[in-house]
This record gives sequence, structure tokens and C-alpha cells, in this order.
Amino acid sequence: MPYHFLDHTGDVGFELEAGSLPELLREAVAAFAGTLAEPERLGGGEVRELEVAAPAPDLLLHALLEELLYLFEREGFLAREGEMEVRGEEGPLRLRARLHGERWDPERTALKLLVKGVTYHRLAVESRAGRLHGRVVLDI
Repeated sequence: MPYHFLDHTGDVGFELEAGSLPELLREAVAAFAGTLAEPERLGGGEVRELEVAAPAPDLLLHALLEELLYLFEREGFLAREGEMEVRGEEGPLRLRARLHGERWDPERTALKLLVKGVTYHRLAVESRAGRLHGRVVLDI
């Protein structure tokens, strides 16, 4: 599994590892889907595109997860994977994402947890030994 869940009292978190920021963000989509449902039970036939910007990689990760939560709450859309393009060396980082998933069907896919929000608690994207490591805590 490219991500793993963290033990956290009252909330849920996950850590990510990847070779680049786009890969890390792609793993975050999968981890978010794995938090809410069984990803293998989700289809990928619907596509949503989104764009977000942030001044730093950790804040870009946070912004992406907030958008995923918004899409789920507003449209019932649950992304299971995504294609990521990140731009911006100077100034804000800009993410263009193409998300593959489907509208959540409670008859077919049970929710494991209901996420209320994306926190800033322990939020991080750090470079270690040439790899990016991310950490996120979600309010449940």
C-alpha cells in the first residue's frame, strides 16, 4: 500500500511517500478514498477536473483534500484516483487535477468513516533522502 493510516485519538490520519509532488498528491487521492470507503469497490467512470493553488506543498495537499471532501459532500462524488499536474517554481504552486471516480452508491459501497474536515494538525510535506513524505489528519 503506498500510504498507511496513523493512529490518532478521535481522528484519522495517513502518511504518504512518493518521488515527486504530483505522485504524492495522487497517493493522497487514493488515501482519502480509502478513508471513506473500500477503493476497490469504487468505479472510475466519472471524471471531475479541478484547479487549486497554494504557497507551499503542504498547503497544496490540504487544498486538494478539501476539494475532495467538498466534491463528496456536495455531489456525492468520490474520487479513487487522479492525474496531477503541478506548476509554479516561484509564487504559488498550482495544481490541475483530473479525478476519476463515481457518485457514491450506498447500496454498493458502505462508508467506513464520515470525514468532517481536513485539519492543519500535523500537516506536513517534507523531503527526506530524495523522497517526499506527507502527513495529514482528518477530522471525523
